[in-house]
Amino acid sequence: MNDGGLPLDEDGIPVLTNIINPDGSGMARRTTDHFQATSSPELAAALLDSEAVRQKIDEIAARITVNNRQDVEAAIRPAIEEAITQALNVSGDNIYLAISKQLENALPDLFTHVLQTKGGGEN
Repeated sequence: MNDGGLPLDEDGIPVLTNIINPDGSGMARRTTDHFQATSSPELAAALLDSEAVRQKIDEIAARITVNNRQDVEAAIRPAIEEAITQALNVSGDNIYLAISKQLENALPDLFTHVLQTKGGGEN
């Protein structure tokens, strides 16, 4: 299997044939019977030209993105739940106070109306 000049294994992963020169001076590419010097930027460019390497990079980027999102969600979930709970508690208190105030204001009229209705029905 081959992709853009790079030999690939059965899974489509590039097989690197470059080795470090014994003197540590850079990379060497093995051709048929001898080594040809290859710089690191050339090797990187060759790898990035490979569709298989690009696909792996995309898969890794997608996995990192999902993991980061899950980490952020896990980190902020307790804060969001607490904020919602507090908002509901405050809202519930405000609703309670509003209903109580409405009942207090309406009660005298309701008593009067009930007494008039009851008294009027018995006559």
